Amino acid sequence: MPRPSISVVVPNYNHAPYLAQRIRSIQEQTWPPDEILVLDDASTDNSLGVIAAIRDPRLRLIPSERNSGNPFLQWNKGIRAAISQFIWIAESDDWADSGLLSTLVPPLIDDPSLAVSGCNSVIVRGGQVTTETTADWNAILDAERWTSEYRAVGSEEVKSYLARENTLPNASGVVFRKSLWSQVGGVPEHLRYAGDWLFWSRLLLLGNLYYSPAPLNHFRRHPESTTAGAVRSGRLLMDRLEVVRSLLSAVSFPREQRRGIVQHHVDHVFWACLNPLNRTSGRMGIRLTCALLRLDPRSVVRIVRHLVVIGGRSVGRRMGVTGSRPMAL
Repeated sequence: MPRPSISVVVPNYNHAPYLAQRIRSIQEQTWPPDEILVLDDASTDNSLGVIAAIRDPRLRLIPSERNSGNPFLQWNKGIRAAISQFIWIAESDDWADSGLLSTLVPPLIDDPSLAVSGCNSVIVRGGQVTTETTADWNAILDAERWTSEYRAVGSEEVKSYLARENTLPNASGVVFRKSLWSQVGGVPEHLRYAGDWLFWSRLLLLGNLYYSPAPLNHFRRHPESTTAGAVRSGRLLMDRLEVVRSLLSAVSFPREQRRGIVQHHVDHVFWACLNPLNRTSGRMGIRLTCALLRLDPRSVVRIVRHLVVIGGRSVGRRMGVTGSRPMAL
C-alpha cells in the first residue's frame, strides 16, 4: 500500500524573522512531508530572500504580486495547489516539534472516518515560550477534556464545543483531509478573522476528530497583530457571531443547548466590549447588539441586563466611581 502523502502550506506575510525556524521545523519532522508550499502575500520585508536561501527540492514558492489582505484566500490558494491527501497549514511565524506529523497523521490513516487531527499548542509571547497552552484556553468550556487524548464524533464536537468557542485556535496544530476541503466549499474567505473556526466546524460536520494533548506546536501571539487589532475594535466579535449564526442555521440543536450557546455569546460579546483594553465604538456596539438579536430575539432580556451594566459603569466613571463589580446575570 503506498504511503499517504502530506502537503504543508505555509502562508507568509512579513514574517522573515521567523521563516527559517518555521521551515526547519517542517524539514525536521520524523514523518517527512511530500511538499512544502510557501505562499508569500507580497511581503515588504526580506521574506523572499529567506525563502530563496533554503535548499529543499520539496519547497515551492507561490508568490502574490499584490497583498490580498486575507489569510484565508492564501489558505485556499495553497490547498488548491497541493498534491497530497493530507494538508497541514503551518503558519509562518509558528514552529513545531519534530513529532507533530508522526502524531497527527497515523490516526487519519488508520481511521477513514476522521476529518481532522489536532494537538495542543504552547503559547509564545514576546519571543518567550510560556507555560500557557491552548488547552488552558479551552478549559473555560471543560477543565479536563483537552488534558487527555480523545476521539469524538465530529457533529457532537461542534454542538458541544465549537458552537461556543474555536477549540482549534491555531491551524499549525491541525492536519486534515484535502478531499473534505472541496466538499465544504473551501475555507470561508468572507470571515477575515474567523474563517478557520467555521472551516473546522464544517469539516467536523462531515467527519470525526482526533485530539492529542501533547504540546507539539508553538503558537506565537503578537500584541500588535491584525487579529489583536480586530479583537480591540470589535471586528473579530462580528465574525464570531457570523460563525455562530451559520452553525445554528446548519445544525439542529436541542432547544436548551441552543439557548445556552446564544447566552454564551451574548455574555462573551458584552464582557469583551466592557474590557478597558478594547476600543469598541458605539456604532460597533449597536451592530453587535443587532447581530445578537438576529441569533435569537429571545436573548433581548439578557442583552438589556448587560446594557444596564454598561450604563451603570458609564455613569460611575462620570461620577468618579471606580471598581464597580458587574451585576449577577
